[in-house]
Amino acid sequence: MKIGTRDRDIIRMLIRYPLTAEQLLRASLSFERPYTNATQLKADLLDLFRRGILNREPIPSTTRGQKQYYYFLKRKARLILPEVAEIAPRSAVFRGFTESPWHTLATSDFMSHFERSAGELKDRVRVVVPIRPRYFRAKVQVDGPNGLEIVAIEPDYTQVVRFDGEANLFFVEIVNHTAIINPLASQSVTRSFRFKMSKYKALQKVFRGHHIIRSIERSYQCRFKGFRVLVVTTKGEENKHNLLACAKGQGFRKMFYFATMKEVAEGNLFADPVWSLPSGSKRGLLD
Repeated sequence: MKIGTRDRDIIRMLIRYPLTAEQLLRASLSFERPYTNATQLKADLLDLFRRGILNREPIPSTTRGQKQYYYFLKRKARLILPEVAEIAPRSAVFRGFTESPWHTLATSDFMSHFERSAGELKDRVRVVVPIRPRYFRAKVQVDGPNGLEIVAIEPDYTQVVRFDGEANLFFVEIVNHTAIINPLASQSVTRSFRFKMSKYKALQKVFRGHHIIRSIERSYQCRFKGFRVLVVTTKGEENKHNLLACAKGQGFRKMFYFATMKEVAEGNLFADPVWSLPSGSKRGLLD
């Protein structure tokens, strides 16, 4: 089957994330030949869709107008790139908007800026391993409302990125609603952001023993010094400041990095001081 370099890059990007045409346009900055206009990209996406290589689903909307589509891979893509079968297990393939569509879209929006930022710094930054939702899952022991309990932690994304050759591990959490931050009622504890932070603190002690982390370290001959959690809120500055205050109150200084989606869209996530830390500083991920 005839397929070009850009088509292969599109397929490789959609292995990582389901994306809209707009999101894919900005993420294409990491391609060998980035797209410079949306018209050509949309034509290529439509061609891949008609050939049965891509699937798409209209984005739920309450307004009239031209439909926007979410693009993702079909099984036929495996015939073109064997790595599709290797990298995208069935459990990680997008199966439609079965959960909150707005959280799903916000996650893809952030990841497109993550790829765009890496593409702007190709000489220094390379996204190596993006692990999709529900594929990385770890169990940790935390102090809950009923004492010590075993709970699961499932990041929205897990990213391995090389900075100047050194491997870095990031977990991504998208806050797309006004979360319970500091719960007042005991029954709200497990749904709170404070509880989520305690899970990551527990993971810090055991993450190196996780089978996926061990596999990555073996495959890429690296050893992670630790990890960082990137928390992105779509709810603006006030929500970000409340999340920061909670992290600071719990004694965190450098594990959690916070940003609004507006800040993410306006800067380079690696080079610019997009991220706010509970310690009070602002920095880029390369700092």
